[in-house]
Amino acid sequence: MLFDTKTILLLGGPTASGKSAVAVEIAAALDAEVVNADSIQLYKGLPILTAIPSSKDQQGIPHHLYGILNHDQPLSVAYWLNLLDSCVDSIDTTCAFIATGGAGLYLSSLLYGLSPIPEVSESVRIDIRQKGFAIINSSGSDALYECVVKKDPHISGRIHPRHVQRLLRAWEVFEQTGRSIVLWQKEPRVKNKYLKSQLFVLDVDKTTLTKRIEIRCLEMIKNGVIDEVKDFVKTTGDIAFPLQKAVGFTEIKNYLNGKYSMEDMISFIKMATHRYAKRQQTWFRTQYAAHDVFFVPFDRPQAQAAAIVKHLYSTNSKL
Repeated sequence: MLFDTKTILLLGGPTASGKSAVAVEIAAALDAEVVNADSIQLYKGLPILTAIPSSKDQQGIPHHLYGILNHDQPLSVAYWLNLLDSCVDSIDTTCAFIATGGAGLYLSSLLYGLSPIPEVSESVRIDIRQKGFAIINSSGSDALYECVVKKDPHISGRIHPRHVQRLLRAWEVFEQTGRSIVLWQKEPRVKNKYLKSQLFVLDVDKTTLTKRIEIRCLEMIKNGVIDEVKDFVKTTGDIAFPLQKAVGFTEIKNYLNGKYSMEDMISFIKMATHRYAKRQQTWFRTQYAAHDVFFVPFDRPQAQAAAIVKHLYSTNSKL
């Protein structure tokens, strides 16, 4: 057996790079289980749009933390780490767990630890979000930014006025602790208790990724993503934050509302997905120490998984 104690293998890459398929191949080779490390896939309600692995895609490999949160449930990296710890703790028959996703911040927190920011109470979180969205609805996100900066000057220039989630997070931390989130983030990080591998990143060239994004977009439409979004909006009353951040959500809504033609909707979804993938690739190339990342050239999922497993065997003593 490669691992004799619980170990988390980190697998990342841009959207449409094939992470789910590679994770399944690694899991089959190592008798491992897959744990979701993608923030948007934690939510239920839009499995096609968010590309949650189907039962067929999972190929009998246990998958955890997919589609477990309600669409309006707040989420933080710390909350996800607690979910992951609870998941791994509850399973005694497996030693290797593959944490896979495109959320670079989640994988970074797993690899390097997280700032020791105290938990924000549910009452404070609800109160801040109600106030924050009231400001946005009446005056826009710039007004929210100005409001939060007045309370916590440390965030000035550190958080973009359009990053609503980060602004609300900074506000709620200050409200709960009386201290800036910027100062908390300078404290020594608290690391996850499990052994971790390097971060394996699926490296896809621009031409290949473009083709894969186009195929994924057309497959989503073929599989019923438009009706999925339509039913979701009808059920939730058009209040879908944070799921409304899922790539393609706004474009499909605009199509349903008659603002886009089908052709325009498809074109805009492809462009939005490309922009998102580019941001992900930039993160994976700039946010980690060189020795902590192993880039895996594009190939068949079986070949990529074999390369990762080979590397794990050669470096297992260093985990």
